[in-house]
Amino acid sequence: MAGLPERTEAFIFDLDGVIFDSERAVYEEWKLLAKKYGFENLDEPYVQCIGVNAKTSRQIFLDYYGPDFPYDVYEAERSASYHAKYDHGRLPLKSGVRELLQALRKRGYRLAIASSTRTAVVQEEIRAAGLLDFFDRIVGGDQVSRSKPEPDIFLAAAGSIGAKPEACCVIEDSYNGIRAAHRAGMFPIMIPDMLPPDEEMRSLAGMILESLADLHALLPPAGPEHPGKPGPGNGGTEEPERKADGPEARETDRTAPEGMEKTEPELRWEEISTEHVVQDRWIDFRKSAYRFPDGRIFEPYYSFTRRDFAVVVATDETGRYLCVRQFRQGIRKVTTEFPAGAIEKDDGENLEEAALRAARRELLEETGCVSDQWRHLLTIPASATISDNYACLFAAEGCRKVAEQNLDEMELIEVRRHTDAELKAMMDKGSFEQSVHVLAWLLARQGAGAPGML
Repeated sequence: MAGLPERTEAFIFDLDGVIFDSERAVYEEWKLLAKKYGFENLDEPYVQCIGVNAKTSRQIFLDYYGPDFPYDVYEAERSASYHAKYDHGRLPLKSGVRELLQALRKRGYRLAIASSTRTAVVQEEIRAAGLLDFFDRIVGGDQVSRSKPEPDIFLAAAGSIGAKPEACCVIEDSYNGIRAAHRAGMFPIMIPDMLPPDEEMRSLAGMILESLADLHALLPPAGPEHPGKPGPGNGGTEEPERKADGPEARETDRTAPEGMEKTEPELRWEEISTEHVVQDRWIDFRKSAYRFPDGRIFEPYYSFTRRDFAVVVATDETGRYLCVRQFRQGIRKVTTEFPAGAIEKDDGENLEEAALRAARRELLEETGCVSDQWRHLLTIPASATISDNYACLFAAEGCRKVAEQNLDEMELIEVRRHTDAELKAMMDKGSFEQSVHVLAWLLARQGAGAPGML
């Protein structure tokens, strides 16, 4: 078997199916549902779903089992069961991954992750597995505009660790990942998970191996000379270059004179230290220190990560809005708002796909309704000053009731239907108190978004 290219300086890892055995975990959850509800021949549609997005997977199931197949109900149950089993660092690792990462580090290679999952989610999963210190950079799907099979995410990962594309090996299990690595001008290494390599993969991949252990065996002996450059996590003492994800500098007496606007690098703060005050499945609450562009230090600065969430401006067949009333602990009041809930991303999903799935789930669980007319209104930071999560806003029209509420143990929700005039009156009085929900309503009323996102 041929070895690795001599010019190799860096390795870029996919996440699902390469580091975590998550694709099989999802499959096992679907097998349990098939047994529970009695639908047969799961493997035939499921194998077509490997490596495709959530929207396509949904259509594959409906094409196979028929348009009445309750995919959204089953998918919501599968997702809840999956996260209950595998959150808190319980997601199984692929065999040999820790040993391979240790060997790569020992030899001085630069390491990055390039995953279509949002960066904060990848960081949390890698941190929970005890692997965070192995990687110089993590690039998530929210940092690029085009997903695999386009090469953008691999090029971004290479750039973030200072490696030329031709000096990078990419470890992937999916067809689209191999295509993306090949288009990026990198050396694709396919380690198949649930899909065997076909003729296209054999032509695109630089090598196809059976396991991470096989790749480990191909590494050159460790020694004082190695291709990786000393640096963060790579035998060097250089402070890691950090992306400043905090708020932009406020205007002070240091603002530029008119006609001499500052560039973005001149306004960005540099995060120089972070303490995780609270870190669990619900929130990552951080205490950070930042350096201003002029060298001043500002601390402490508090910020947090929570899950992205979806909001659904839902109207029924008569045009009335489907609203929910529930207690909100932050303001200690019962509020009227739209159906909404956390987004839980599955393997290979981008944020928009996972958000639509969450929106469908929350509409069904909180109101018992479904819709065939969806519009994505906007995806926007929920509170850019102190948090890094996003709100994904949708409109769902022609909603019809198909079931009773199916609430979580800690939910107590009352459904109300309001006319447009009634909602406007509530907005005018300030009694509709969720700001992101108000924005969603305004966008829905003015016809924002593209119709037909199903």
